[in-house]
Amino acid sequence: MNTPHSEPLPVNLRAAGAAVTGGSVALAACSLFAATDRRHEQSCAAVDGLCWTWWDWAAIPVTFAAGLTVLAVVCKVLDISPRIAVITPTVVFAPVLLGVARSTGGMWAATVAGGVWSGCLALATVGDRRHRMAGLPVATALVLATLILLIALPG
Repeated sequence: MNTPHSEPLPVNLRAAGAAVTGGSVALAACSLFAATDRRHEQSCAAVDGLCWTWWDWAAIPVTFAAGLTVLAVVCKVLDISPRIAVITPTVVFAPVLLGVARSTGGMWAATVAGGVWSGCLALATVGDRRHRMAGLPVATALVLATLILLIALPG
């Protein structure tokens, strides 16, 4: 049985879809960490000394697993390849990027940073040279700005 070959989505739509997905994953991660902080404060309020809840132990692995699954599925649906070029830098740099954005600007800054990061990486991988030249410098500038903020912020 022959299936008709459909035209791929335009580059801009694929990058926008990746940006929306990245922002959504960042918002979900920030919401999970905020809920974890609230749960930790409630559970450990009466305890002197060290106190951990299962939320503390599960938050980071759950966030990575859910984020990677969503990114892999969306990259497959939007035909963003090579997926390894999007997912690997996201795993390495996004936690630092989102952590700095959340600590300096709150949950919405982290959401915007996640969206811009995912959109730029997708733009750099799905397009031709013109799109790569637009996506790579912005993604690099985000990482450099994050590193500068990490160095400049007190404590």
